[in-house]
Amino acid sequence: MPLGKTPKQLFNETIARKETLENAGYKVEMIWECDVYRQLKVDPQMKVFFNNLPDSSPLKFQDAFFGGRTMPFALRLVADGITQKIAYTDIMAS
Repeated sequence: MPLGKTPKQLFNETIARKETLENAGYKVEMIWECDVYRQLKVDPQMKVFFNNLPDSSPLKFQDAFFGGRTMPFALRLVADGITQKIAYTDIMAS
């Protein structure tokens, strides 16, 4: 597992992030992959939509491990540029 964490630890961290966002007043909707596949079987319009999405680029393997999950969480911070900096470190890339 990425970063040596168990699936249960990753799940608990995901739920904690969700609760943090909800406690900040955001509405969070989580849709699990298994539910998407189940819905695709019964919703022809959704299946057509998914089948017509363009494949914009090859999958980047390291992107699958960023943050432990591939959920589209986005937290916003406006740094003051003096005491705060926003940084990104990619520890998975070679």
